[in-house]
Amino acid sequence: MKRPMTILGFCGLVLLLAAACGTPTAAPSALPPANTQPAAPSDTAAVPAPTSANVTTGATSQPVQATQAAAKPAGYPPVPAGIPAGVLPPAQPLGDYAAFAWNNLGMHCFQTDYSQFLILPPYNVFWAQVVRRGDDPTIVSQGLSVNYSVPQVTKPEAQNNFWQYAAAYGWSLQPGVGLAGKKTAGTLDAASGARLFRRACTELPGRDSPARALAILREMTGQTTRLDQAVPAKLLRLDGERRVAFDRVRNMQSIPRLDARDDASFLAALSGLVYAARLNPQFIVLREDADFYRRHRFADSAPDSPIFLPSSLRLSSAAPGSYFIGGFAGFTGTARKLAISPAQPYIAPGQLDVSDPEPRTSFAKATTEDGVAVFSTDARLVEVYATVTDERGRYLDNLRAGSFEILDEGRSQSVKAFEPSSAGLSCAMLLDTTGSMQAALPALKNAALRLLSDLREEDSVSVYSFSDVTLERQAFTRNKRAAKRAVLPAYPHGRTALYDAVAEVAYAIAGRSGKKVIVVFTDGDDNQSSVTAAHAIRRARLAGVPVYTIAQGAALNHPALLQQLENISTTTGGLAFSIREPRQIQGVFEKVAGDLKHGYLLAYQPPEGKPGEWRKIQVRLKGVKHHKVRAREGYYQ
Repeated sequence: MKRPMTILGFCGLVLLLAAACGTPTAAPSALPPANTQPAAPSDTAAVPAPTSANVTTGATSQPVQATQAAAKPAGYPPVPAGIPAGVLPPAQPLGDYAAFAWNNLGMHCFQTDYSQFLILPPYNVFWAQVVRRGDDPTIVSQGLSVNYSVPQVTKPEAQNNFWQYAAAYGWSLQPGVGLAGKKTAGTLDAASGARLFRRACTELPGRDSPARALAILREMTGQTTRLDQAVPAKLLRLDGERRVAFDRVRNMQSIPRLDARDDASFLAALSGLVYAARLNPQFIVLREDADFYRRHRFADSAPDSPIFLPSSLRLSSAAPGSYFIGGFAGFTGTARKLAISPAQPYIAPGQLDVSDPEPRTSFAKATTEDGVAVFSTDARLVEVYATVTDERGRYLDNLRAGSFEILDEGRSQSVKAFEPSSAGLSCAMLLDTTGSMQAALPALKNAALRLLSDLREEDSVSVYSFSDVTLERQAFTRNKRAAKRAVLPAYPHGRTALYDAVAEVAYAIAGRSGKKVIVVFTDGDDNQSSVTAAHAIRRARLAGVPVYTIAQGAALNHPALLQQLENISTTTGGLAFSIREPRQIQGVFEKVAGDLKHGYLLAYQPPEGKPGEWRKIQVRLKGVKHHKVRAREGYYQ
């Protein structure tokens, strides 16, 4: 089954790329699908105007009104009930020929009988079909070209709001130009479309499929070299922000080049192009899981499963992770189930405070040039947050940089920068607001409010909540009253995307300088994340931020979850707590607040190593044996 599905993947992906460039297939293949349904009329649509087409067949050329015939092709949406017979206009005669035209996606109708419609470039596909008249009518599929236009609509961007929404979704389009690069006037070349369609269907299911697919792609783009640049530029017509987004996804997912020769790598390259062209680079899973696109399954493993499946998404926080299954029909819509980064902030009236919008630059050297302070650093520094206690568990404050020794893979490193326990910190609070928090949420809110009161004036705090998605309720601020206002409106709803939330907050806080911590509270196992526990742990390790985890209620019934939370806290230098009753939340938050006040921040310049390598570190006090130092266990080079 593997080889046939790989070939089907080649065919489907090459044809999908062909469709993306706006080249229609042959006229015989132009019948709309049986389940096509017209979209609701747009209240901002243009003035009704029938589409005209100039159809050339051999030596015959006449302009026609391209409207549906009374005897419409099979599969066209049925005429609504109550429409009198004979309302639909007949096909327009062209001597020995009759012309039919329709658009099968995103139809913008003005009459209930579909007799007039406007071709808008966004997702609409304009089809034209010419039939040779006679006792035995036949469809003309060769020597045919169709010039189409909308005579009364010269500036559709002024009459339809699509282009405003396109900009909001990150599509950089010229006025009046749609996603396929087509305008409201142009030419449909059935001959070239039919030729490429035929080649993709007949030549790929054989030996050396990658080489055959490459040849077809070169013909489509007209480019013999640098095909990796020609496909997005000439075939997908990506430019501006859309090209930037395409390249971001391509880099995050490490999509291979199109010169791969083995079936698996080339299929991955083709799939990767579709992922890069269709998916939002802000999806968390694209950033955290570099193998996400490689797990695409074109067929289901069930023996009675159909070969061609619509696109669906399988979310999984267990290894190996989430994946798409099926073809690319509805792919973009299905992908909307994935979590977005950064999460859109939750803003209540008068709630959001931005008194601390910029991170502090604790470890930068400042010089003055023409009266302007310029900050710079000599090299990359590894930051280590450390807490020191004596044999009785009492915190040790007022230590100096010379009191500490840092070992990187067993070798001593000199401390380049240091912040004492008295320095302010940045605390990100991540609160579980899923549906199962109905009983515990009041106690959690009270404990969070108390923790905010215990933070010092120089400390900054941000507030996040998570359920199906992660919400930033308050950006970093030193205004504790604003942070408290952000906590109060939270209400229980939705499922639990814990690992998405941890990965997102760790990524967001990493850019802040100085001491920083994350406090996470959850009462249940993850059942909605697009990334795995391993991805969340890796992101927390990369950030180098101590993570304090608090598990309560139903979370205690999941040993695997408790182990993952323990791993996150231990490897980052934080603490893990488990409590059974909501009334215990207050005491745990008091312990966390006390711990946050007694931490040190050290930084050193790491030795050279292999990129991506995990390096173990150890922090200890010089000349002292019985004191305990809690710090992160390592970092990625």
